[in-house]
Amino acid sequence: MLIAAHHAAHLRGDVIANVVGWARAWAPWLPEDKARQLAERVAAEPRKFTADALAWRLRLSMAERTALKVTTIGAFDVSKAQRAEERKRKDREAKRAAARSGRPRGRPKKNASTAVIVSIAADAFSGRKKSKTVECVRAPARSGNQANDSLGSVSDNPTRQSVIGFATDQA
Repeated sequence: MLIAAHHAAHLRGDVIANVVGWARAWAPWLPEDKARQLAERVAAEPRKFTADALAWRLRLSMAERTALKVTTIGAFDVSKAQRAEERKRKDREAKRAAARSGRPRGRPKKNASTAVIVSIAADAFSGRKKSKTVECVRAPARSGNQANDSLGSVSDNPTRQSVIGFATDQA
């Protein structure tokens, strides 16, 4: 309760009113005169706790901290340096896993070929099992305020469809 009172003391406004209001909301069993005494004691000497000091006072273990997904309070059984090393190790593992996944990261290149995605979408739409070949066709340059991502029209050739500048051969 004392830790929460010190935290409430650092909020904007009247310290005593903040602490008494907090006590009324979260500790309704505490008589108002006791809450006022606590508030006056905290207002006279408010303290700010470090992450490790809070962990020690709350007896927050690394297992509990991880399970509760607490990131702003330390752990009393693991030092700050050990937590930093563990965080670095997890970051390295995540980077390795991302590199092994083969999925590109970031925004796609402006002229990147997405013909395979269009082919899969066309197959799903038409109910076909699998297309034979996929080829990328460069869309004609557009002028004016036309959107670059609008759908193209179906060509005259019945065995070839053009969607967003890509064509698929149907078998």
